[in-house]
Amino acid sequence: MLKPILTHLITAGIATLGLHAAEPATAESTLAAMNKVANKQLDDFQKKCKADWINATAFAGLAELYHLTEDPEQGKKLIEIGEKNNWDFEHGLKRQPYHADHLAHGQFDLAMYAHFKKPEMLATIKKRIDHVVDNPSSCGLTHDKKANKERWNWCDALFMAPPVLTRMYVTTGDSKYLDFLDKEFWATWDYLYRPEYKLIYRDDRYFEQKSKNGKDVFWGRGDGWVHGGLARVIELYPADRPAKEKYIKAFQDLSAGILAVRNPDGLWSASLLDPEDVTGNEMSATAFFCYGFAWGVNHGYLDKETYWPVALETWNRMQEYVTDDGRYIGVQQVGDKPVDFKANTSKPYGTGAFLLAGSEIYQGLSGKKLDKNKIYAGK
Repeated sequence: MLKPILTHLITAGIATLGLHAAEPATAESTLAAMNKVANKQLDDFQKKCKADWINATAFAGLAELYHLTEDPEQGKKLIEIGEKNNWDFEHGLKRQPYHADHLAHGQFDLAMYAHFKKPEMLATIKKRIDHVVDNPSSCGLTHDKKANKERWNWCDALFMAPPVLTRMYVTTGDSKYLDFLDKEFWATWDYLYRPEYKLIYRDDRYFEQKSKNGKDVFWGRGDGWVHGGLARVIELYPADRPAKEKYIKAFQDLSAGILAVRNPDGLWSASLLDPEDVTGNEMSATAFFCYGFAWGVNHGYLDKETYWPVALETWNRMQEYVTDDGRYIGVQQVGDKPVDFKANTSKPYGTGAFLLAGSEIYQGLSGKKLDKNKIYAGK
């Protein structure tokens, strides 16, 4: 059973994992925790950095930290990694050009372009996005491998692609990216979201599936992808477009659904409605939820008295899952549903979610708020 094992490891302070109970967070301790985890990930990336969505999520978090600190050493490493890949993380249009996972690195490309304004940082991702937007797929939304996921027919896609489109809009000023976003996002949301739970299915294969105890299957990290994706869309979506209120309402509803399935110990499971289905806390979902709650409070979209204490307590608990060498563990392996996982598993997307959460906790504690529109518009 994972939960008893992980609890034992934490409370016993097993040296091989280097886990420790956390002190209440301050702005300083939050930034220190972010740097610890970020530097470990950057060191790992210096050795090996495969161009895929797994690492793209880590880069999204690393970019958030860079927005906060503009640390020159971290910035140098980020640019070096981009240059090693020729700012072509997903090989131009050669590999499944419509697949949302292969757009995810655009969040990093556009963040780096916002700071350094090197044309090569923008060129490839813009070419790829323009191809998708200017030649929209007519595939349906059923889960069909033959379609190569040309549409966003799985909920993870709502983190991978939509934030790239809002960043592309602010960077270029071209509203075609928002027009495409509005059409595709709401098609996916309406297909997979269930208002009776205020949660979203991973894809249509789970409409009829049940957990071990007969509950509907809502995957923790899947809903985490969407929660984080909505935050990253709304923060750069223009206020004068009517659809913004619809995005905000979706974010608020999903936040309420996520809060309602929080475990008694303050964290979240891989199977949101049936924690006993997969025992143990799943820390990538937990980190995404912490990020969404803290972001929502910081931007005035969630009630502070309700959500900020939860975000802060969650962040404090997340520190218990950071090892002495800076790995963020308790993360379910790559997958598409709730399954058992090892207590010491660490993945770059977990790192990314940790850094996204830390960025918003830091801003809430320090009072220093980032203006993303100014960053991406180059003002």
